[in-house]
Amino acid sequence: MIKLKNIYKNYGKERVLQNINFTFQDKKIYVIKGVSGCGKSTLLGIIAGLNTDYTGNYYFDNTLVTKKNIKTIRQRIGYINQKSMLISNISVLDNLLFIKNNKTKIKHLANEFDVYHILHKMPNEISGGERQRIAIIRALLTNPDIIIADEPTSSLDQENSLKFVNYLKKIKDRTIIIATHKDIFDQCADEIINLDYGIIKEEHSQKHFDEIVSPIKSVNSPKLNFKNSIKYVKKRATRNSWIKNIFLIFIFFIIFATVGIKLNFYDEYIKYSMKDYPYHVIDIDSISYDELSKEEEFELYENYTYKEDDFTVYEYFPYEDSNFKIPGVLEFGEFPKKNTQIIVNKEFINSVMHIEDYKDAIGKSFIIKNQEYEISGIIAGKVENTFNEKDCNAYYTGISGPAAFIDYDIMKEIGVKTRGFLDYKMYKYVGKNQIYDKNYKYKDLLFISMAYRVYENRIANTCSVANMFADISFIALTILSLIGFMFIYNKINLDLFYRQKEFGYFMAFGLAKKRIYFLVLYEYMINIIKNLLTGCALYYVASWIVHYYIGLNLIISPWYTTLITLIIITYTILVIVLPLRKYLKKDIYRLMNN
Repeated sequence: MIKLKNIYKNYGKERVLQNINFTFQDKKIYVIKGVSGCGKSTLLGIIAGLNTDYTGNYYFDNTLVTKKNIKTIRQRIGYINQKSMLISNISVLDNLLFIKNNKTKIKHLANEFDVYHILHKMPNEISGGERQRIAIIRALLTNPDIIIADEPTSSLDQENSLKFVNYLKKIKDRTIIIATHKDIFDQCADEIINLDYGIIKEEHSQKHFDEIVSPIKSVNSPKLNFKNSIKYVKKRATRNSWIKNIFLIFIFFIIFATVGIKLNFYDEYIKYSMKDYPYHVIDIDSISYDELSKEEEFELYENYTYKEDDFTVYEYFPYEDSNFKIPGVLEFGEFPKKNTQIIVNKEFINSVMHIEDYKDAIGKSFIIKNQEYEISGIIAGKVENTFNEKDCNAYYTGISGPAAFIDYDIMKEIGVKTRGFLDYKMYKYVGKNQIYDKNYKYKDLLFISMAYRVYENRIANTCSVANMFADISFIALTILSLIGFMFIYNKINLDLFYRQKEFGYFMAFGLAKKRIYFLVLYEYMINIIKNLLTGCALYYVASWIVHYYIGLNLIISPWYTTLITLIIITYTILVIVLPLRKYLKKDIYRLMNN
């Protein structure tokens, strides 16, 4: 039983309902009649628990209705709107399953209301009369105590309106309250209420009503049906084309690219440059070596020389450890591929071989200590050689005159061991640390090495350019992100504004707010994650291409990828939830009529 006592309702300064006092008995059909704008829909909204912004008292089963128990009231009321409000992108059956996941009950009601044959159709494929019958079934699915119908035949012709009346007679085992301006429901009404601009003109005597406050019995609310909720969301998500989301994809791509450069470029550049620069081979004096070798591991390259009357022979280290592989050190030819090939300087070509054109010397043979060697490369002069070989090898410091360079292993056999420059020796670092790392604990000690200083300077210059690029990208990314997320926020906020009527209908159908949160979050998260994964995939493809063709591995680790993803998802959830909360806090009736 429902009792309204001294109900007043205003919209701004305009009074819509005035001093409504009425009692609705159980299992009767009530028809509220009146012209459009007289307050019928507003009154139904209050009875249905959709409109809570009123003054006066509303009793349901002898219990005063408040904001604390209004949710339970809604679950016991089935609502039929003048618009059937079927979700357009899922089938009729899925619309009903969306409310109650009970196919047996749906099929039973569909047979009873003669709509079983249209369950597989889409809402736009059925007639107005069929839509209203589906709306009745939807209202009955939660087994409500009260059915409220707001202008249910406003969009139906005379024939379908009569059919609708006949269908209502089938559910006369509960209270039915209908608002209409037509006379078609008069024949089935137990009582007719005439509403004249907010005032009941005809009052009916009711039995005595004791205002006893007692707990309202709870009913099972519609369960959160993930399968059909997901189906609804997927249908909506497919509307979002890739072109519309290109801006978001670009932002996500730049985020991953910037993080990849910041995290990986320094170490990857050193690995990449080691193809051309022996960063791990440095000159160290004996005192520094004694201190370093306590915790670090090095391999020694000794200094050997062999003297002829008109030239001096020195060793060259294996290709991966030699500074002769540095671009620009060899002006002609290439690094030896066999141990029977040698490198010479220009003075050797001029004064020993007496060849005017240096190019002609490449491939020529020369005898050193009864062994024939082929000239493979010629060292550039000091002017041409921007990265002079003497800068990176303490054993070459002080070389003057004609010189030839022979494989290190051969020199160990034919040469004489000599001191390095100022007791410096060349060492190959074979430890596991990154000696050029900014936080390397022996970094200051290594600065006594000429080679280390040269390589460190080169690394620092190149990486500073890369870091500057990354910083500029990061600043641009920050600006783009702010613009992008403002764009996302405004887009979502605008979308939610236009969807607030939909949310109102959902709550009128008995959907809990938590389910609406789930639907909206899941829908937008599908779109965001789809764009995020696309941006991430594009970055991984670009990183693979860079790694394959250039050798720099800028791929972000799974841990950082997960962290970035979680940050973006968390932000997006906030961007969605904050405006959504604003709309779901409004009265349902107001949402439905915005």
